[in-house]
Amino acid sequence: MRSRKISTLAAAFLTLCTIFCMAQTQSVQEIEKQKQAADREIRETKAELTANEKKVNQTLASLRQIEQDISASQTEIATVQGQIDRLNKEISTLEGSISTGEKELEGLRAEYLKAVKKMRVARKKNSDLAFIFASKSFNEAQRRMRYMKEFSEWKDRRSGEITEKVNTLRRQREQLAQARSDASVALSRQQAAREKLTRQKGEQETVVAQLKANSETLKGKLARRQAEARKLSNQISALIAEQKAKEEAQRKAREAQEAEARRKAAEEKRLAEEKAAAEKQAAEEKAVAEAKPKKEAKKETAKKDTKKDTKKDTKKEAKKEAPKQETKGEYAEARKRNPRGSSAPAEKSQPAVASTESGFGGMKGALPKPVSGSFRIVSAFGVHPISPELPDIMDENLGIDAHVANGAAACAVYDGEVIKVYDRTNTPGFRNIVVVKHGDYITVYANLESLSVHTGQTVKQGQKLGAVGADFDEPSKGLIHFEVWKNQTHLDPAAWIKI
Repeated sequence: MRSRKISTLAAAFLTLCTIFCMAQTQSVQEIEKQKQAADREIRETKAELTANEKKVNQTLASLRQIEQDISASQTEIATVQGQIDRLNKEISTLEGSISTGEKELEGLRAEYLKAVKKMRVARKKNSDLAFIFASKSFNEAQRRMRYMKEFSEWKDRRSGEITEKVNTLRRQREQLAQARSDASVALSRQQAAREKLTRQKGEQETVVAQLKANSETLKGKLARRQAEARKLSNQISALIAEQKAKEEAQRKAREAQEAEARRKAAEEKRLAEEKAAAEKQAAEEKAVAEAKPKKEAKKETAKKDTKKDTKKDTKKEAKKEAPKQETKGEYAEARKRNPRGSSAPAEKSQPAVASTESGFGGMKGALPKPVSGSFRIVSAFGVHPISPELPDIMDENLGIDAHVANGAAACAVYDGEVIKVYDRTNTPGFRNIVVVKHGDYITVYANLESLSVHTGQTVKQGQKLGAVGADFDEPSKGLIHFEVWKNQTHLDPAAWIKI
């Protein structure tokens, strides 16, 4: 009985253990399933975000292209309108000229017919010869002959004028017809351009609506790009500060070396002057010692001489001890002039010369483009809306972005030194970057696919720095990011280059 109870308990215990293990296994499986579901959801969300951002990039590129097309269409419409205005003016001028010419032609014909009729009446329908022979005297015959000649010449001239006027009117009518035909063609072109512009504006509205629907994604994209731009700006700012500190240290070292050299020169000069003064004093003391016995002997001789001789000796001694005249050098020194006969020019104060900024600073508006070939700015300097149709979404550019030919060469805009080369791991959104120093100015060339220079290299204006990479939003086009700095201040690059 007891053994049966034990076996029953054992069986129950085994059953409980089995149930617990099954529950535990089921719980682990559920957790694993939940984890897999969460991972799948994360992957799907990431893929959706990536696809959404890609769509935003494509839409933004489409908007940029549409805006360019709209600008081109507007330019074409304005150009055609100018042609139409010119043709209308030409048509109006020709119509006025034709109207005036027709009136003049009518007048010439009327005058010609009137004169001919009058002549016929005067001759009474006789021949020209009969008209002459009908004269009553020889003088009258001469007058009639001269009149006939002059009338014939007048008829020829007037006939020529009428013919020329007819030809002129014919040419003007042909020009008028051509001008009207050209105006009709221009109007057709303008109408087609206006219809195209209407379609483009419709596409623009659709694209803008899509961007507005994805405004958060677009703002996030712009925020990341601006963060990279600020990171690059901070790095360049630190680089400039480092360069300035290095230059300041070099300047102080040069000044210290120059000060030490001046101190040593002054010390050497002082020692030389002291040595010369000591030698001079020793020589003077020796001369005094040698002259003392002679002076005492002269005094003894002077006492024995007569009063007259004493006076003469006194005069001679006074004459000997009279102070020497100033030398020419001392005279000139006292008057701050050069001694006579000296070729050294007297020192003159130089007038101050007004200095103008030269070098890079003097090239504003005259620097070449930072690439070879085509160059069209697509993002201007400063803070501005990404599109006039999206005034609430702002972009900030510390330089300019320009579309160029794919693979175009980035070139130095001025002579300088490459002070830094950043590779694409530093700021992936700008690919490789080259920073060139031109005195107080810095130029930055970003989004380079490959590099042709290295840090510390001296470059000349127009020298290749690297190959430009593709635009991330429009891979079919190359894009360069270009900046200009003065010390720590960003400048508008568009104001410095010839576009």
